[in-house]
Amino acid sequence: MRKMSDNKDGIKMKPKISFVQLGKEENKFSAASIATGCPTLDTLLFGGGPQKFTVALTSPMCDERDQLIRCFLKKGAENNEPTFFVNIEPSIAGTIATEHPSNVYLFVCNSLGESMIEKASNICVLKGR
Repeated sequence: MRKMSDNKDGIKMKPKISFVQLGKEENKFSAASIATGCPTLDTLLFGGGPQKFTVALTSPMCDERDQLIRCFLKKGAENNEPTFFVNIEPSIAGTIATEHPSNVYLFVCNSLGESMIEKASNICVLKGR
């Protein structure tokens, strides 16, 4: 059980994470978490991402975002957790997907994807029309 902390007015507050599932907002707080591979983010998420939920992170392109993605995929691969990554640029996760073909799945949404990454059973190039 996590300790309640004081806010600026001295009122005790209980940590809470809010998730949206099937159009319904639910407040959940559980000790069962999945490590993101980034200790700072794990602390902010009270131990990691929620188990049994799909998490979609979006961000403008930046080095920090790419590093977070690599850490998350690597941690999932080390823990033998199935991890899916969809992107237009395979270089962010291509090496990790190649090194861990049994549990890291990469979907490349790029008509030039086949020339950008080597073929593997866990890498799918979606060319579009």
